[in-house]
Amino acid sequence: MQIPPSLRAAIDETLNGHGFGELQPDFQQLSAAYARGRGEAPFVDSEKKVLAYIATRMPSIYVVLRAILGEIESRFPETPPRSLIDVGAGPGTVLWAASQIWETLCTVRLFDHSALFRNVGQRLVATSGHHLKEIISWEELDLRTQSLSLPASVSLPASADLVTASYVLGELSAPAQRTTVLSLWAATDRWLTLVEPGTPDGFRRILEARSLLLEQGAHIVAPCAAANDCPLPAHRWCHFTRRVERTRAQRAGKAATLGFEDEPYSFLICSKIAPPPIRGRVLSTPTVLKHEASIELCDNENKLTTITARKSSTPARYRELAKKYRWGDFVTELGETDPI
Repeated sequence: MQIPPSLRAAIDETLNGHGFGELQPDFQQLSAAYARGRGEAPFVDSEKKVLAYIATRMPSIYVVLRAILGEIESRFPETPPRSLIDVGAGPGTVLWAASQIWETLCTVRLFDHSALFRNVGQRLVATSGHHLKEIISWEELDLRTQSLSLPASVSLPASADLVTASYVLGELSAPAQRTTVLSLWAATDRWLTLVEPGTPDGFRRILEARSLLLEQGAHIVAPCAAANDCPLPAHRWCHFTRRVERTRAQRAGKAATLGFEDEPYSFLICSKIAPPPIRGRVLSTPTVLKHEASIELCDNENKLTTITARKSSTPARYRELAKKYRWGDFVTELGETDPI
């Protein structure tokens, strides 16, 4: 998937005057910081690091968010969101993804503790002439100050149909993670979406948030088809990938030769209303052999199920499993699938 031409042009314009080669040290520092996890100092603490971020990370995160929010669109087509809150918004990546999906947005509030990120996000919007620029507010909020000493009823200074937080929990202490999840849930009128890196630690944070939200009465929309315990054994973690066509800035900033990269992620969508049911979700790349094809599902009871078809006996089902499904798809019924 590509990022929108308007976003690509806005990133290039914002980077104007900064050689791609000079982004490499800052990107390497950012990569090392995110790999280490939470620290006392912000990961992005200079304008050059913000520029490195929008050049090398923003396109990949956009593609992930576009896919995840697209599932909400697919499964709740009759009730599109009119308001959006994003916490830990960075340069506003979720704005670009959501606005590609919904024309119904009337209010967009983007919260981040970093003035550097907020300023660059505003520059991207202004440079592109984004069609939602008149309804966007950029606001300061530092989640790192939250702890379990705050009451569970602490809430954001607003509510919205859709509340999102992407790649945020890993920057917080364990107490702040819990308080943040509760705050985000209190702020949403319909859906809450959490996204973390597709690593064992990222999935652990998603799993902890899932348990906490189920205690609050949340309905799980995705990736699970049911609210039962996760069936994956200890050596596995629930994650998915999205292939991203690298921009020129990404290739230069990462000293990369391939024209694409695969972005792994773990995510959770919760709702205040019950979602339409699904049969399950494809948990790994389908196995396609000459005479047989199979997919692994986490089914509608949160059990691991393998569905297999032989080309000789069930050719139509074989073609379906071999051609229509990919890792991460949600399956309504066999015979049809809707990609996230």
